[in-house]
Amino acid sequence: MIKSGILLLSFIFTTARHLSAGSIATPRLDGLTEHQNTEDNILLDKVLEQLKCSKSEIREELYTEKIWPYDPSLTIMVIPKIAQQELDAYGNGSYVMDSYVLLVDHKTATIKNLFYEAEAWNSDAMVLSEIVIDTAPYQLNNDTRGFGIRINYTGSSRPNPYNQTLFTLFIPEGDRLRPLLKDYEIDRFTGEWDTNCAGAFDDRASVIMIDKAQTNHFNNIILKQTLRHTLNYKVGEDCEEKVSTKKKTVLLKFDKKSYR
Repeated sequence: MIKSGILLLSFIFTTARHLSAGSIATPRLDGLTEHQNTEDNILLDKVLEQLKCSKSEIREELYTEKIWPYDPSLTIMVIPKIAQQELDAYGNGSYVMDSYVLLVDHKTATIKNLFYEAEAWNSDAMVLSEIVIDTAPYQLNNDTRGFGIRINYTGSSRPNPYNQTLFTLFIPEGDRLRPLLKDYEIDRFTGEWDTNCAGAFDDRASVIMIDKAQTNHFNNIILKQTLRHTLNYKVGEDCEEKVSTKKKTVLLKFDKKSYR
């Protein structure tokens, strides 16, 4: 939908896998199907073989993949490979992970485009809780379409809750994936409270929009941010809240290397 010269991108994220036409699938309790689960594992196994990596070397619970709607012959894959880990007696611990982001032909398992960064992600007191592939229509110019990766972190302190989402925007370039905007904080939630009622919380949430105006032949990126401050306090036996909200707009322009 175009309004005031700006293309508003709506994000619809789903954990459902894609079925091939005519497939017969057996339902599973986890929402996937036996057919889907088998296809996904086969694709992942073939890609890991090319990367000379085994499943035991990755954080499989964080691994994610999604067919790219812009080119349905390709699957976007994000693979966190363990670089370092320290585990306690209960299996909890901290991790340092290498990042692999790939575009893969899901029929042949051929890697078409790849981005790799050593020790890109850390998960410790700030837990890397989820990786989400964002396939909103990031049309940056007539010839360039991108996709995003959202990295969600969650704090482990109950009195001081913390959540953060970092966004990276990739485009295919040759046989590589090039990040034009990297680890940009789009959402953040922080707070301090007595774990009962009294406390203060700050929440910043962003909507990413693509402007029709360009800088260096790439459309500008606009972030429409909502900043919400909440104050909780006791009134008798009740917990009351006072909320104030502000709006903010951030403009990012392409400087021939990246968006800033």
